[in-house]
Amino acid sequence: YVELEAMHTRLVEAERAALVGKLAAGTAHELNTPLGVLRSNLGLFQRCAQRLQDAIEEDRDVVRAGRKLVAMLESGGAVSEEACQRIADLALGLQRFTELDGADRRVYDVAEALSNAVALLAPSLPPGVRFVRQLDPVPGVPAWPRELNQAFLTVLVNATEAIDEEGDVLVRCATEDEHVCVQITDTGRGMDPESLASLFDVGWSDGSGRVRLRVGLPAAKATVQRHGGTLTARSEPGRGTTVTFRLPR
Repeated sequence: YVELEAMHTRLVEAERAALVGKLAAGTAHELNTPLGVLRSNLGLFQRCAQRLQDAIEEDRDVVRAGRKLVAMLESGGAVSEEACQRIADLALGLQRFTELDGADRRVYDVAEALSNAVALLAPSLPPGVRFVRQLDPVPGVPAWPRELNQAFLTVLVNATEAIDEEGDVLVRCATEDEHVCVQITDTGRGMDPESLASLFDVGWSDGSGRVRLRVGLPAAKATVQRHGGTLTARSEPGRGTTVTFRLPR
């Protein structure tokens, strides 16, 4: 039992390192756009102030020049406010999802966690891939938030990577008897029975010219089992894959 617990911890930490890198890249990309807007508008504000100062010193029609500049400032201010809100939303979602102080077992809001995970991954989605959310209110589940967050994120990332060109990733949660059920369905390439049978096994995968140890989904399954739940999958070649979490209420 001690050896299994140690292996589970190593699997989780190895996958966490990979996911942190992906999240960091997506977050940096998402921050670049609003920061570019703010930098541009900062220059606009400085130019407006200089033009107004020039009009005053040259004794021109200050009122007319001022009205024009005020309109420019109001427009720039509205766009800047929207950019700041995007940054604030991203920071809040990241804070809620990572649960930096959430190592202790607690009652866990599955729907909120999935919503935050989708929001964090959205900036790094490949072109043509979309998230679709159907998140019904569900009872809280007793959980270690950090571990379940990582399990959800791992499955979501795998779902997006299974879509070669255009497609959807449907994220659903609902109550089923004494369980909270989460389903993540992609419209990607799917798997044959042999690949499906080994989906949650530790193994090797190749991509982008590199071979790497595949530990994400095995770690996710170990996490769900630690919570007293199950993690299963069904798939057909060319018809996508559905991964189902069942967590006890």
